[in-house]
Amino acid sequence: SSGINAEYGGSTVQKQFSEGVYKISSWADFINAHVVVGPGIIKGLESVAQGQALILIAQMSASGNLCTPEYTQTAVSMAQDNNKFVCGFICTESVTDDHRFLNFVPGVNISSSNDSLGQQWVSPSEAVLKGADVIIVGWGIYKLVDTAETARIYKEQGFRAYLDSVTV
Repeated sequence: SSGINAEYGGSTVQKQFSEGVYKISSWADFINAHVVVGPGIIKGLESVAQGQALILIAQMSASGNLCTPEYTQTAVSMAQDNNKFVCGFICTESVTDDHRFLNFVPGVNISSSNDSLGQQWVSPSEAVLKGADVIIVGWGIYKLVDTAETARIYKEQGFRAYLDSVTV
């Protein structure tokens, strides 16, 4: 799955998503967007979506980020108001008990816990314990030589953590 990271106002993002050089709406499965620009971002993307779902950025894994509890609650409220298009949240922990939404937890890494620039990583098991339905792994896979084997390890650890969480 691929997506667009929407950070601009509704009409600008609408054009970036549906037109432009990359024609993102023709190949992306998901879109993620910051809610800091307001509800217009959701309406703008929804009006040009071609079957994609929107993931709202409610929290971030970097230390010192500006996603306050109020910001997170605003993201949840916007999602609830637009639940036919919004499918979940990028978040460091579950942000709602509303099971219509998935929690996509970023910053998953099995070999590091932080870096010198404020990134804070968690293990697949920690992510699942925090409510992850989907774990987001970046550097932990693509910085290594054998990406396929590394991806398999993450998949197994994530699934094992999920099974442990439902059998407790």
